Amino acid sequence: MHVLRGRWRQQLTESGHAYRELLWYQNSDANDIPTRQPLVQEIDWMFASVARSGQLEILREADRQRGQRDPRRCGLARQVAEAWRQADAVLQRRAQDAAREASGPDCASASEIPGR
Repeated sequence: MHVLRGRWRQQLTESGHAYRELLWYQNSDANDIPTRQPLVQEIDWMFASVARSGQLEILREADRQRGQRDPRRCGLARQVAEAWRQADAVLQRRAQDAAREASGPDCASASEIPGR
């Protein structure tokens, strides 16, 4: 639901709302799983990598429109690169693009952690 609403907000060019819509995954605690049917927060945890990728895409597009870089991009790029680094070959490009961005000159000294 959050992913769909984030995409919808992005299509409406509401990048701030779209970005915030994809923050839901940060509110989860997961211990000793799976021992039962999945809980909502476990499903959220599973989609966290998708949300981070979406947030990174939203920030990239907003930056292109504004002509300046959002400081959250470097931290998100690092997280996306790590989350997708062992993905199937079809999804490897996400990790490669994010790793390139995270190691680029704009992120060389950045140590910010993405957030709200």
